[in-house]
Amino acid sequence: MVIPAGQGDVAVALAFQGVGNLHKGYFRTDTLVEGLSKGLGGCVADPAEVLVQWDSEENLGTILLHTVGTQLACRPQPTADGFDATPLVPIGRTLGAYRDGVANQFDLRVASFRTGVRVLRGTQVCDVWFAGQFPPDGSTVSPCVHLQGHEVCGPGKARDGVTTLKLPADAAKQLRACFK
Repeated sequence: MVIPAGQGDVAVALAFQGVGNLHKGYFRTDTLVEGLSKGLGGCVADPAEVLVQWDSEENLGTILLHTVGTQLACRPQPTADGFDATPLVPIGRTLGAYRDGVANQFDLRVASFRTGVRVLRGTQVCDVWFAGQFPPDGSTVSPCVHLQGHEVCGPGKARDGVTTLKLPADAAKQLRACFK
């Protein structure tokens, strides 16, 4: 399902995995999807693919912005001691507001869904998750990232969130390949 964009917004393609029809309807609410379109507009090239997933075995829900190549304009920037994750804040706040909107209007359990960004670039797959207070507002990220499906953690606690990702050298090289 692709929602066309208004001026200055981005088209939103919603995808679902493991989500029932009733909840799909919640996530497709026009005003909530319009908020995604506006909030992601300056950070993602058309279309912004948002994957809403429910894993019933793990009892874990996720809302993941899925990007390919150079589609992501708001990306972490390398620094002397890691990656400055603050460029992801507009995305994190937008995904958090979307999650909170569904939770507040329809089903409070959705407040527990994780939010994040996936970048596929060449052979690299990098996931950065938003973290911090519950539910995370999108202003900080988890010190742990998923690279090629494997979790790699730097210093810091997920419950606190970080604004700078500090990873081991090999992991930093992989993350740099995603966000170059």
